[in-house]
Amino acid sequence: MSETRSFAARTWRTGVVTTIATLAVATATAGATTVSADAAQTQSTPASTSIAISVVRSSVVAGAGDTVRGQLTVPGASAAGRQVTLEAKTAGVDGFTPVGTATAGGGGALSVSVTPEVTTRYRWNYAGAADARPRLSGVALVKVRTTSHPARRLPATLSIRSVHHTVGFGGRDTIRGQLRSRGVALPHRSVVLQAHVPGTTGWQFRSTRSSNRHGKVSFSVHPQQRTAYRLFFLGSQVFRPAHSAVVRVAVRPTVTIAATPQRIDPGQTTTVSGTVSKAGTPLAGLTVDLLARKAHTHAAWKIAGTAVTAADGTVSLEATPAVDTSYRLRAHHATGVAAALSPVLSVVVSDPTSLSISGRHTGSTTVISGRLLGDHHALRGRTVVLESQAPGATAWTQAGSDRTARHGQVRFVEPTVTGTSYRLEFTGGGHFAPSTSATLAG
Repeated sequence: MSETRSFAARTWRTGVVTTIATLAVATATAGATTVSADAAQTQSTPASTSIAISVVRSSVVAGAGDTVRGQLTVPGASAAGRQVTLEAKTAGVDGFTPVGTATAGGGGALSVSVTPEVTTRYRWNYAGAADARPRLSGVALVKVRTTSHPARRLPATLSIRSVHHTVGFGGRDTIRGQLRSRGVALPHRSVVLQAHVPGTTGWQFRSTRSSNRHGKVSFSVHPQQRTAYRLFFLGSQVFRPAHSAVVRVAVRPTVTIAATPQRIDPGQTTTVSGTVSKAGTPLAGLTVDLLARKAHTHAAWKIAGTAVTAADGTVSLEATPAVDTSYRLRAHHATGVAAALSPVLSVVVSDPTSLSISGRHTGSTTVISGRLLGDHHALRGRTVVLESQAPGATAWTQAGSDRTARHGQVRFVEPTVTGTSYRLEFTGGGHFAPSTSATLAG
C-alpha cells in the first residue's frame, strides 16, 4: 500500500514537473512579444476583492467603546495602503451611512474604533481601484445594552452652515452645526461630517466631532473643488437619528496680477497682466475686469478695462494712470467656476518736475543757473547734470554736475566758448520724474 502511494506521488510530481517544463519551453519558443491568454486577462480584468468583518465585542454598554476590524484581500496584489470606508446603520436610518475610514495595513488589516450609543450594524465598503473591484463586506452587529427603554424616542434636529461658502484654492472654510431636540441642546453626542464631490457616488466620511455643552460642533474643511457637506447624527436610546441640510462650498480660481513697469512717469503707459487658473489648470475664455482706484484710499473700485483670458489663462490690459493707482483683476463667474479677485497691486506715478535754465557771460566765463521744482515745490539736494554741445556737434556731453541748494537752485561756471550750447538735466529719483531744461544757445 505504501509503495503504491509512493509510486503515485512520484508520478504526480513528475507530471507536474513535465507540465511546467513544457510550458516554459512553449513560452520561450513564442518569444518575448507573446503574452498568454491568462496573463492578458489578469492585466485587463480587476481582481475580485474580498473583505472580512468582525467586532471585538458584540455587546457593549451605551457609550462604551468597541472596535470594528476587517481584512481586505486583493488576489495577486497587495492590499496595504488602500482606504476602506466604515458604514453604519441604526434603527430609523435609511440605509448605511459612512462613519469612518481605515487604511489597510500589512496583510490588509483594517480597524476603526467606534462608540455606539444605540444598537448599530456595521459594514466595510471598498470603492475599488484599477486593479481591484469594489466590494462590500458582510454586516457585523454591535448590541448596546441599556437599563432604560423609552416607549418612543424623541426627535432631534441638526442645523448646518458654512462660514465662507467660497474659498480660494487650498483655502480653509469652517462647517458649523448644532444638535437639538425640541429646542434643547444635546451635548456630548457624536456628529459625523460627510462630503460629496462632483463625479463621485454617495457621501464620503470626513470627520467626527462630539457636540459641546451647547450642542454645537465645528469642522475645518479644505475643499479642492466645489463640495457639498452635511452633518449626520446616528441617534441614541433616547433621541432619533438626524441629518442636516446640505451646504456647498465653492472654490475660487487663482488670479495673479503684475504690472510692467510698476513705476512710471506722468503720461506713460503700464501693462497690467495676470493669469487665471484652477487647481493649476489655466482657464481660457473667462471675462476679466481691470479694477482701479486711487492708491492709499478706500474709494470704490471702478472698471478700467475688460479682456478675455487666452488659451493659457493669461490676460493683459494697458493703463495710463495720472496718479498713484491700485489695481486688481476680477475674473467673472462662469459655469463651474466661481468669481475671483487677484491681490491688490499699486502702480506708482512719479510727480512731475520742471527745470529752468538761464545764463550770462562774465568776461571769459559763462555762468549757467537753473532751478528744479517738483510738483510746484523747490527740490533740495537733488543732482542736476550740466550738458554741453560744441558748435557743429550733434551729441550732448556731460560738462559737470551739482546738487540743488535750499530753494532748488543750481549754478555752474564754464569757460566761454563761442557757439557752445548748454542744457540742464535731472534724471529723477525718489518719487519724482526726470526732466530736462530748455537749451541755452551759445
